[in-house]
Amino acid sequence: MRRVSLRPGAMKLLNELYKTYEIIIYTALDEDFTAALVKKKLDKKGVIVNGILSRSYCFKKNGYYIKDLRILKNRDLSKIVFLDTSVISVCNQMDNSIIVPPYSSSKGDTALFEVLAALKVIAKAPDVRIELRKLCSLLDMYKIYLKEPRTVP
Repeated sequence: MRRVSLRPGAMKLLNELYKTYEIIIYTALDEDFTAALVKKKLDKKGVIVNGILSRSYCFKKNGYYIKDLRILKNRDLSKIVFLDTSVISVCNQMDNSIIVPPYSSSKGDTALFEVLAALKVIAKAPDVRIELRKLCSLLDMYKIYLKEPRTVP
């Protein structure tokens, strides 16, 4: 397995949320790599992560892997929160989504601590989408993104 650095707050987030939420890793990464990562880094005892959906559960459109929460049968979308680093990946259920900036190995990264605080607030909400719209509207995030200075590599 290649070397993987966990984002600050990842274990705290998982250890606190698995008591309240069903945790499913939904990723565009390869299934074998993801399963190994979960077993070796995220859930060594096998009690935190309830399932893994990998690249084969995404569909590809215009070169992007798109995730669709409707693949989670027998689950109420009003109760599902989707964490991702890509707006494109969650475009089918933006109201269920919290977009986290991509991790750049910075020790000062506090994104997951902020997400944990938000998820604790909405844990008992009848419809998480309503609460997420109040807390972190993707439209508002996109407006902020457009204002940020860009550099061309």
